[in-house]
Amino acid sequence: MDYAKINEDLYSKEYWGLDRSEDKWFSKYVKVKLLKKFMGNLNRSVVYDAGGGVGNYGWFFGKDFEEVIVSDISKLALSKIPEENIKKLNCSVLNNDLPDNSVDCVLLIDVFEHIDKRDLLKMMIDLRRILKPSGKILIFTSHFGWGFGAITQRIFNPGKRLLGDEYKEGHVNRLKYNEFETLFKKANLKIKDYSFY
Repeated sequence: MDYAKINEDLYSKEYWGLDRSEDKWFSKYVKVKLLKKFMGNLNRSVVYDAGGGVGNYGWFFGKDFEEVIVSDISKLALSKIPEENIKKLNCSVLNNDLPDNSVDCVLLIDVFEHIDKRDLLKMMIDLRRILKPSGKILIFTSHFGWGFGAITQRIFNPGKRLLGDEYKEGHVNRLKYNEFETLFKKANLKIKDYSFY
C-alpha cells in the first residue's frame, strides 16, 4: 500500500487541514475530552503524535508536555505546521527513527483506520518499542460496532467493514473489539481503558 501517495494526495487537496481549535467540531471536542481523561497522571516529558499530519493534536496536547514530536509520511503535511517548537519527523507510523523507551505518550488519532490490516501489528510493535515502560498509547479510531450503519451492514453485507464512502477518506480497516484485543496482545500491549461513542 502506498501510504505516502495517498497522504500527499489528500493533503494537496486540502482534505485534511490545519485546525488549532479545541472544539470546532463535536467529534473533536469528544476526542479531546476522552483523551485528556485517559492521559491521567502520565509523565509529561515527550508526546509523540504519530501520523499526526499537520499536528492538530500534537499542538493541543503539547501544551502539557516538555517536547512535542509530530510524524507523518507526508512532507507536505509537516511543512504546514507553523509552530517552531514542534519537532517534525518525516516517516511512516510503521517504523520511525525514535530511540527505544523515549516517549511518554503516543497519540494515534484518526490514523489506525488508514493502515492496512496486514501492517497493524508492525505499527503497534514499533510504537511499543519507543514507549517508556510507564507510557501510554492513546488511540482514537473507528470501530466495527453497533451504530445504525454497522447493524444494517451486518445484516445486508456482513463481509464489508467500511461504511459509506469511508474508502474515499483513505480508510482501509474497521476492527471489532476482540480484534483490537488480539492485536495489542501480540504487540505486548494491554488495554487499560476504552470508550465508545
